[in-house]
Amino acid sequence: PGLLRAYEEWRGALLPAVEVNGFELRYCADDDFLAALAKCRVESEKLSMESIGSLVLGFFAYYAGVFDWERYAVSVRLGRPRPREGWEACQPRRMGIEDPFEAERDICATLGKAGKLRGQERIFSELDRARRVLHSHLSGASGAGRAAAALAELLSDEGT
Repeated sequence: PGLLRAYEEWRGALLPAVEVNGFELRYCADDDFLAALAKCRVESEKLSMESIGSLVLGFFAYYAGVFDWERYAVSVRLGRPRPREGWEACQPRRMGIEDPFEAERDICATLGKAGKLRGQERIFSELDRARRVLHSHLSGASGAGRAAAALAELLSDEGT
């Protein structure tokens, strides 16, 4: 549903609908869009050869140290970073995450006001802690024991 909603928003119109057994179904008949989507799927299948541990480590490493929080906000709806410039909801010096259902709402608005961003500082601290823990446990040989130890350490309150 999210993909179709984003497509409708981009297109500026609802997709055609048919009724089947009392249910209204919408479908996409845009061949160019479907071809691009198929290409993305093939490319993502090539990338999905990494282990889940490696992908999770990459996630935390990216958002803890690589993502440019000053220039961009996270947008699940777009599937890529959203420029902060021109986005009224995003406040300076605060991380920004777009609400996937209300694109003009920044769900980080509750992290603090007037320079008191303790919630944001805690999120950054935990992102970095997860990156460090996962890197120390998952670098080198793989195994369920290493993953279990990493998960146990992440779920503990120690180090926070």
